Amino acid sequence: WATGFTSGFLGSLTTVTGPPLVMYLLAAKATPTAFKAALGLFFLVVGITLAGAFASIGFLTIELALIGALMTLPAAIGMWAGRHLSQRIDAEAFRKVVLVLLVVLGANLLRRAFLA
Repeated sequence: WATGFTSGFLGSLTTVTGPPLVMYLLAAKATPTAFKAALGLFFLVVGITLAGAFASIGFLTIELALIGALMTLPAAIGMWAGRHLSQRIDAEAFRKVVLVLLVVLGANLLRRAFLA
């Protein structure tokens, strides 16, 4: 429950929703398959909810929706590449890759906060 609340709070504040769930799934030692399934469903629900909320208050314009739609092709290519990579590594290597990506994400957020 706390993980969902934290993700929702951060999502509405910053649109960064994933790290609390990622940390929870890592701590729970979710298998790579369960990890990806949980995150995929989470991002689907959060994305639809945020799009509706942002549209209702005028943040999501037609122009921004079109830009978002254009991003689906590169996102799909990235998902394809990630799926193939994750099928070639074991659960411990998957966990390490996720931890490294969390560190990179955190460093980028700090960089944007303090150097922007």
